[in-house]
Amino acid sequence: MGWPIFSTKHLETLKMISTLVVLALMSTPTDCNLAHPIQAGDTASCAGLVLPPDMVRAALKCKRVELPKLQAELTYEREALRSAKASHRAELSYYQATLNTGPPPWWVKPVIAIAFAGIGYAAGSLVAK
Repeated sequence: MGWPIFSTKHLETLKMISTLVVLALMSTPTDCNLAHPIQAGDTASCAGLVLPPDMVRAALKCKRVELPKLQAELTYEREALRSAKASHRAELSYYQATLNTGPPPWWVKPVIAIAFAGIGYAAGSLVAK
């Protein structure tokens, strides 16, 4: 038996690890999909927008603060819209029910007129004393 580090199984594992290390070393962050820092005077391997760190921090702050705020406002506005819709539906059903009842009976207007005449006569008699 040989040393366990030189067994066939271990050699295959070492080959696989060395291949992964070589691939990792070959893939540098100069790919255009990855973010990487650029020093002043360096040339960039990709075309695009270069932002100073302060602008990036401001954008991240905006995303962290404004996005949840806007999502909360959207939720509030949705709930307000639902509430307004329910209110308008209730109002519409009230008006439809009012329209469906028809005119009052013939005797309602004369009874109201007599009641107001009686109230007016009573008030006038109290003032006339």
